[in-house]
Amino acid sequence: MRERFATTMSASLLVLALAVQGTSARFCDFYDDSSVSNQAEVDAKYGGCTEIWGNVNIAANYTGRFYLPNVTTIHGGIYSTRIYNDSGGYYEYPPALLLTSIEVPDLNDTSQIEIHAVPGLKTISFPSMTVVNSTITLNGIDDCYLDFPSLTNTEGLSIIGNMTSMNFPVLANTGRLTVSRNPAGDADGNLYQRNYLLIDRVDQIPLDISFPALRNASNIYLQGNISSLSMPRLSAIRIELPWDYDPSLKIRTYGNPLNISLPSLSDAKKFAISGTIGSLSFPSLLSLDNFELNTSTPLNVTLEPIKTIVFLSLYGNVTAVSMTSITKLKYVRITSTASEFYCSPFTADLQRILGSDYKKYAVTCQGHPPKSKLPLILGLTLGLSLPVALALAYGLYRFCAKWHHPDNYVVKRVDILPEHELGAPPTPTYDASEEGRRGDRGATDGVSERSVLSIRQAPA
Repeated sequence: MRERFATTMSASLLVLALAVQGTSARFCDFYDDSSVSNQAEVDAKYGGCTEIWGNVNIAANYTGRFYLPNVTTIHGGIYSTRIYNDSGGYYEYPPALLLTSIEVPDLNDTSQIEIHAVPGLKTISFPSMTVVNSTITLNGIDDCYLDFPSLTNTEGLSIIGNMTSMNFPVLANTGRLTVSRNPAGDADGNLYQRNYLLIDRVDQIPLDISFPALRNASNIYLQGNISSLSMPRLSAIRIELPWDYDPSLKIRTYGNPLNISLPSLSDAKKFAISGTIGSLSFPSLLSLDNFELNTSTPLNVTLEPIKTIVFLSLYGNVTAVSMTSITKLKYVRITSTASEFYCSPFTADLQRILGSDYKKYAVTCQGHPPKSKLPLILGLTLGLSLPVALALAYGLYRFCAKWHHPDNYVVKRVDILPEHELGAPPTPTYDASEEGRRGDRGATDGVSERSVLSIRQAPA
């Protein structure tokens, strides 16, 4: 009985040992720059590996599906073909036209994922990926589904192309976040280039952007025909790493009016928003360094509950500005093309915010004057009897003749008082043909800054 028990135990231990051996980690070292060009080469090179030291390189002539199972860690990254241009000092990315999908089902940790110029790609799937220690770059994709259901942290995420949909349900922290339909060269949205406020009137595929768990980012740039935007938990856009810069939110959209609501955002420095905007809502935000906007659709800009804005710049079809919560402003520039926008209510708000010294601040407002009383005057004149009208005309003629003496006429310089002291609007100088251009080029046309309030009037 004891011998039979020992034999049974030995057999069990042997089966267990074989099972452990079959599932134990296998380290594979690949520090060469060789690439794989089909699934057979992937299986031959990486088959049985669970942990890879080095990079996994996908050749530009790769054909079909790229499928890499069982690998849980890559100490390096996954890259499409890249060629360094020595003379220019940059990488070039030859297109991988026949690559149809990238699927790495078991990978949960790597340093970088960088895929470029893959127009035939239909799926990019990393279902087990939780952390990318550096960045994820997916550039030049077309009609592609992106699936990262477990990703929680990455230092940067850049998605550029005509992706059909994206799945990042638990991504909580990232550095720079870019989602754009435009080519890579146009997708950086550099805050120091004035074109980031231009309206890109190009029909593009509608894009739904959703990061339901995102809490922190160092920079966010979103561009395209954005049909919906959802980031309900985003609380901070701020610099976290030494190499981060420009802690800003930049949105450029053209299509159906986009309702922008960030209910949890409380820490941000700079906003730059342009295009077809339906509404704005930032209920937790109290201060900003820069708020810049150029809208091509009628928009009532509601700034509550913000209390402090250093630089406020509004362009385009701004119909009204609500700023009842603001207690501190320094630089203001408003150029509205909307016929219903008037500078006078805005001036009253400035006087409330800045006090008696508001003229000392750099403030510029360009809108429309109150409705002219000229039609009413003409109507009353035409309603008078003909004799009365003739008598009035003759009296006016005699009055002018009495004071007109050509022989001793002297040209005298007159200092024109500011418009608000004259009590009446100046002669309109607004050219209606410029209205459309101001909506699209408000950010670049600009209005010269002044040390006092300047209200330019245009016809209603």
